[in-house]
Amino acid sequence: MTFWTENNFEPKRAFRFKLNLGFGSEEQSIPYFYLKSATKPVLDISSKEHMVGGRVFNFPGIPKWADVNLEFVDDVNNTVIRKLVDVIQASNYKDMLDGAGSDFTSNALKFISKSKLTNSLTNAFSSQASTNGTQVSFSVEQLNAEGEVVEAWDLYNPIITKLEQDSLDYSKEDLSIYKLTVKYDWAKFRNLAQAGA
Repeated sequence: MTFWTENNFEPKRAFRFKLNLGFGSEEQSIPYFYLKSATKPVLDISSKEHMVGGRVFNFPGIPKWADVNLEFVDDVNNTVIRKLVDVIQASNYKDMLDGAGSDFTSNALKFISKSKLTNSLTNAFSSQASTNGTQVSFSVEQLNAEGEVVEAWDLYNPIITKLEQDSLDYSKEDLSIYKLTVKYDWAKFRNLAQAGA
């Protein structure tokens, strides 16, 4: 039987998604409706060529996870940008974002730490926060029509590598967008549709 004759067939839709940043409780995190777009994890496997007898054979190389790019809109209360700045400040980078990076204080001699940056993105309040106390993750989650998570990608040991803001322009009426680039060590797929979640 073809799918278009079945009323229980439901395709995934690109606009049904949310991000579990795991900053803390629901009140502490960025509400899902501020997220404009998100890329899913991409596994890129390089290949190496080997030529034998006039023919080329390909062999898989080292796999690498591509960056995840997030776009947010914000309100006049700075709900999003304030939280993102807090995350970076929590990684030992407080003085620079406070405009005090030139002061030779004890804080000015601190550098960004992977563990602190990773832990500032997701902490013990998150359900996906830790594995044996060493790995932390946040999730890109896709939803069905009922708002239930059916697919999730957990990003382990994430770090922010770029925080970008839209330019200002008197000739535009667009919403201001904040772009975030996140690197991570690896991703894990969770099939929640089969788990009945």
